[in-house]
Amino acid sequence: MRIFHQNEAGKSGLWRRVIHALSKNPLAIFGLTLISVVVFSAIFAPWIAPHNPFDVNLKEQLLPPGGKYLLGTDDMGRDVLSRCLFGFRISLRAAVIVILVACTVGVILGGTAGYVGGWVESLLMRITDMFIAFPGHVLALAIAGALGPSLTNAIIALGAVWWPRYARMVRGQVLSTKSSLYVDAARAIGAGHLRVFTHHIFRNSFSPILVMATMDVGIVVITLASLSFLGLGAQPPTPELGRMIARGRLYFLNQWWIATMPALGIFMMGLGVNLLGDALRDILDPRAYRQ
Repeated sequence: MRIFHQNEAGKSGLWRRVIHALSKNPLAIFGLTLISVVVFSAIFAPWIAPHNPFDVNLKEQLLPPGGKYLLGTDDMGRDVLSRCLFGFRISLRAAVIVILVACTVGVILGGTAGYVGGWVESLLMRITDMFIAFPGHVLALAIAGALGPSLTNAIIALGAVWWPRYARMVRGQVLSTKSSLYVDAARAIGAGHLRVFTHHIFRNSFSPILVMATMDVGIVVITLASLSFLGLGAQPPTPELGRMIARGRLYFLNQWWIATMPALGIFMMGLGVNLLGDALRDILDPRAYRQ
């Protein structure tokens, strides 16, 4: 049993190493700060938003930033700051759902293919290849268009095209891990297939999944905003960032803040998760710690 206690101790040491390394990386701290601000704004949007994001006030439409409205108002007199805060909430929630769906499907299919092998692996990987053969954005557009324009359908479309990335990555991790000595030791003491996979193979494949999921949050947010910009995502009056940009582009030359502020919000989310993801990738790369 000693080998498994050492494995658990190694896991706790890994997380201590990650926290220590992140604290010494200025870019990672900056990225984590950006993400923290966005997450805080998303969680507490109903309490910190200065105005109701749905309230229409035609008497105060197209007001510039400053005074009562820190980021100005849109063409319907709605507060841009309040709509951006609720836009963070919608975008992050949708991105997390897409990533969770993609990770779950990818881990199940990729893990099964890598662990079982044989015709099961061939069948699952051919299905995965069929999805990968289509450009992801084009396939997402096709699925969202077929299902109809709505935020829920956009999330379904993105989840349907995102899982193959995780399936192929998890399969590769399982193939490289299942022949390890600690896996053979677990089998030797009578551990079942499910326990071997969940406690010894998947746990040691978690680091690359975490890095990919972190990096993908920003990409999913941008892709979801793109679908909404094209009219296939969130519908009015939902304060979704991509939809706000689509609306604001009509007034960009004179009322630049309507489209610029939500675009800056998307940029902040993308920059934060990419900086943090790059740092995690460097920290969790075992080659970086070879002596």
